[in-house]
Amino acid sequence: MTYGRRSENEVLDTINGFFEAAREKDMDALADAHGHRNAFTKFDAFPPYTLQSSDTAIAYEEAVFANISDLKFKVEDPHVTVVGETAVAAFFLKISGIFVYDYSFEGRPVDLRLRATMVLAREEGRWIIIHEHLSELKDMKGEAGPAEAWRPGR
Repeated sequence: MTYGRRSENEVLDTINGFFEAAREKDMDALADAHGHRNAFTKFDAFPPYTLQSSDTAIAYEEAVFANISDLKFKVEDPHVTVVGETAVAAFFLKISGIFVYDYSFEGRPVDLRLRATMVLAREEGRWIIIHEHLSELKDMKGEAGPAEAWRPGR
């Protein structure tokens, strides 16, 4: 099978589709983007900072995305490398919206820029996300960026 620009575009379409599912609060599509639940792992920019298993990562994603309204996202400066049936995508991720706590009518604006790396595998003719690594983007002085203020429980 020949890979190239077409595969890179398919990978970016998969990533954008994942965030579109988050914006639409389509939890089934979010879980489906990861394919086999036992094959997905994640390092997040937010607690817990340990390597998350599929079930833990998906549960946290569902909780976070369910509590953000007016979600907007933008994948910036993507770089995709496809090798056989595996792809690595590195990019900056801009996320904004209103994070609402505990079913209250109060919320906190979210405006984040993160570094992101996703590893995808081609399975049954489609790309699935098998690993995510998100990290806080600090300013040039090394001070905490906007993600520091948006830690759950603050």
